[in-house]
Amino acid sequence: GYGKLILATQSTARLTVHESSGDVSIANGNVVMATSGKGIDFSATSGTGTSELLNDYEEGTWDAFFVTGGGTVTINPASNQCRYTKIGRLVTVQGDISVSSVSSPTGPLLISGLPYTIAAGTEGNAYSAMSVFPSGLEATATGQIVGYGVVGSVSIYMYRYEAGTIIGLAPSAKAASEFAFSMTYSV
Repeated sequence: GYGKLILATQSTARLTVHESSGDVSIANGNVVMATSGKGIDFSATSGTGTSELLNDYEEGTWDAFFVTGGGTVTINPASNQCRYTKIGRLVTVQGDISVSSVSSPTGPLLISGLPYTIAAGTEGNAYSAMSVFPSGLEATATGQIVGYGVVGSVSIYMYRYEAGTIIGLAPSAKAASEFAFSMTYSV
């Protein structure tokens, strides 16, 4: 009909541009960016940002592991259920992990193996905090356990907030302890 442009294969409409609204309809399939760095440009909208191009989306799984100053805290591989979603330069990670074994750990406790490196720099967007729901993660912790993304790395420092003080989480995790977590950070 009049008022639209239709791209078709053997009488099957694949892409339609509607004249009255300017909308584009795709009957079946995806919009594929064939060149890296290209995407959806929102520069026609008002704003003061430095970029209005959405040029990346990805989701998948990743394997977390603990890093200590010495000794080990090992994650049960069957419970290492970590997922991520990357939209532009923001990455959201979430997971549920249980500890399978502990062997004389010392020093600070870190979660490592993030799917992307946390942005380095002094800008506020480089800093990120992780929320944690622990179950017996540290034998002596009585306060709230939190995580802090280490800028320029793929690791998260574990801390506890107790009586108005932030204290590095000693790696005294107990076998069979478990925790769920979530964090969004910039790359």
